[in-house]
Amino acid sequence: MSKSRLSRAEAEEFSKNVGGLVTASAGIIDQAVNVLLVPQALGLTPTEWVRDHLGGYVQRDRNAIRDAVRELDTMTDEAGEPVKRTAQQIGDVLGVSRVTVDRARQEIEAEVRLETQKEIESGSDLHLETQGKRNAQTKLDREIAVAKLMDKGKSAAEIAVQLDASIPQIKKDMAAIRKLREANENQRQKEAERKIDNPMLAAANVGSRIGTVRAYVHDLVREYQDFLALCNDEKTLAYAKERMIALQAEIDYSLGEAISGSIEDALARLTSTPGGSE
Repeated sequence: MSKSRLSRAEAEEFSKNVGGLVTASAGIIDQAVNVLLVPQALGLTPTEWVRDHLGGYVQRDRNAIRDAVRELDTMTDEAGEPVKRTAQQIGDVLGVSRVTVDRARQEIEAEVRLETQKEIESGSDLHLETQGKRNAQTKLDREIAVAKLMDKGKSAAEIAVQLDASIPQIKKDMAAIRKLREANENQRQKEAERKIDNPMLAAANVGSRIGTVRAYVHDLVREYQDFLALCNDEKTLAYAKERMIALQAEIDYSLGEAISGSIEDALARLTSTPGGSE
C-alpha cells in the first residue's frame, strides 16, 4: 500500500476544508483518495472518509454516473499525461461498484462509436472515397467506414474492395454494427418509456445535463484564461477570441430556439459546422 503524502494533521485539515463544500466534485474526491491518499493518513477506507468528512456520497443517476466516469477517465496529470484509474478506484470516488463503472465505460464507448459514426455519415461521398482506406487502418475507424457504406446499400464484397479488407472481416464488422444499432435503439425506447412513466426523471436528466455543461464551461474558461496568460501572438489571440464569440452566439441562439419550442432548429444549429455562418 502506498504511503500518504500528508501527515495526519494535514489530512484532517484537508478533510475539514473539503467537507465545507456542499457537494465535493468527483475530481476533488479523486485527488484526495487516489493521489493524496487522505483516507489512509486518517486510517480510514475511502467510503468511511467520504461518509465521515463529506456527509456521504452524492446520489447520482445513471447519466450522472456516466458523466463522472467520463470526467475521471479523461483527467491528466501535471505533465499532461493521461491518468489511469481502475474501475475500483473510480468506484471508491463515486461510491458505486466496480461493475457499475465497467458498465458506464461500455456505454461511453458505445456513445463515442455512435457520435463518430454520425460525423462520418455527415461527410460527403468524396470524403469517404479518399479517406476510406486510411480510416480502415484501425478497427474503430474501419467499422465506421463500413457503417457508412452499409447505409449506401453496399455488399460485404463491395465494401471489402473499397476498404482493402477481407470479406470475412467486413461481414464480422457488419454484424457488430447491426447489433450495436439494435442495442442503441432498444436503449432509446427504454429511456423513452421510463420518461413517459416518470416525467420527474426526465426533469432530473435535464438538470444533470445542465450541471455537466456548467462544469465544461468552467473548464473552458480556465483553459482560455491559461491561454491568454501564455500567448502573445495577436493573430492567435484574435482567432481564439473569435471562436469563443462564435460559440457564445451558437449556444445563445440554440438555447433561445429550444426554449421557444423550435427544437429541430436548435439541433440543426448545433450539428452544423462549429463557428460557421448561417
